[in-house]
Amino acid sequence: MLENREKIMEKTTKRFPVIDSADCNLCQGCVDVEPDVFYYDENSGRIVVQELAEYPVAQVDEAIKNCPRDCISWDILEKMPLSRNFTEEEILGIG
Repeated sequence: MLENREKIMEKTTKRFPVIDSADCNLCQGCVDVEPDVFYYDENSGRIVVQELAEYPVAQVDEAIKNCPRDCISWDILEKMPLSRNFTEEEILGIG
């Protein structure tokens, strides 16, 4: 049952990395770990997260783990508005 709940969360939500700019010291460690996700924007003077359809979880987790200021985290965005109660089978595509 817990396994199905995790699969439902994967299908109905999107995880994306965020950076707390107030705490970031611009070390660019995250850019070194995953330059396809993080980059230094010279115009704003901040580290920015690229907009991607999906984020490489292992690499973002590595950037989070190695951030000296603990300013990178995951946030969740709902992908599928649930206007009605769907069955597990409908969400998982097995029904």
